[in-house]
Amino acid sequence: MAWQKYVSNHVPDWLHVLPLGLRASVWEILRFVIAGAVFGLLAGLVIGYAKDDTWNGKQKWAQEVQERKAEGQKLLDDVCRDFPNSGACKGR
Repeated sequence: MAWQKYVSNHVPDWLHVLPLGLRASVWEILRFVIAGAVFGLLAGLVIGYAKDDTWNGKQKWAQEVQERKAEGQKLLDDVCRDFPNSGACKGR
């Protein structure tokens, strides 16, 4: 074949290289893809767990949640005082 005269298969003696067939090459590529997917999933789980509010929300947002809850209760009290027959005040 004409193309073989331009290709060099020379590998230094210290570098152990085995020529791979098509099946082995595809398998190696597939291994890299699978490894990347597994790493991505694990990294996503770790980051998601670290940013999850159920894990660290009590430390970060407890004060703000209490303030907003108090504001909401005050607004509901105002509505119930002005409109005692409204739907929001039925169970109070």
